[in-house]
Order: sequence, then structure tokens, then C-alpha cells
Amino acid sequence: MPRKAPAWVAPEKHRPPARTTYPRGHTCGDGAYSQLLFWRPVPGFAPSPEAYRPAIALVELGRDRLHRLQDAGLLRADVPVEQVERDWIILLSGVVSQQLSNAPQQAFGDGRYTAAVPELVAMFAGHYSVRTPRPKTGSRRPNR
Repeated sequence: MPRKAPAWVAPEKHRPPARTTYPRGHTCGDGAYSQLLFWRPVPGFAPSPEAYRPAIALVELGRDRLHRLQDAGLLRADVPVEQVERDWIILLSGVVSQQLSNAPQQAFGDGRYTAAVPELVAMFAGHYSVRTPRPKTGSRRPNR
């Protein structure tokens, strides 16, 4: 049963579902393709600027979205967007890497590591979302 997000986590309407922000099954379905994307298996190989342009555009799109979330007050202002972006990339590429290394035959939805994506996204959002102060109740525990 899904847990309710704490009050300080951005509302669902401000958080895209993991399936729209994660290459659902795309990279996990093709190990050789993933190696080229996330690792450097061919010494000295670098993609041509033309071939690399879509990847750069995608990173810039993601960075722009993070800036907009921060500008809207939904992403912590005390953390540089570049750090949030770095950690997001590490999180997702780490899941893909673990899945391909340990259970490449499993489908994305059934994968030991990929099945953790929703919880990892919630954890990430909880860490980087702006926390709203909890209302004071007015009652305090007496000092003993």
C-alpha cells in the first residue's frame, strides 16, 4: 500500500511521475546501448558533436525544469541546481547500472533495482523539496 507523502513534499501535481522522467525500460532493455550511454567501454571513443547534441539538449531541458521548480519555490533554494541535477543523474544511472549488472534478464517493472524507482524518486523529492514548517500545536511537554 503506497505511503502518503509528508506535508513538506511537493504536491503530486508538481512532481512528474517517475515513468515520465526515467527512461522506462529503454536503457535496461539494451545492455550494449546502456554501456555506451552511461559507461566508457570503448577506450578513446567520444561521440561526434552532432551525435551528442540530443543528449546535451535533454540535459539542458532537465536543468531548465529544475530551475523553474526552484523559481516556483518547490525546490530548495539553498542547494545549487547543478547539485540537484548531478544527484538525479547519479540516482537514475545507478539504478540502470545495478539492474544491468545484476539482473539484466528481468523486465523493467519486475526488476529488483528498477522496481525501487518510485521509492527512490520519493526519497529524492523529500530531500530536495522545500520543507514547509509544521504547524505549532501550542502544547509542549513539561520539563522533567
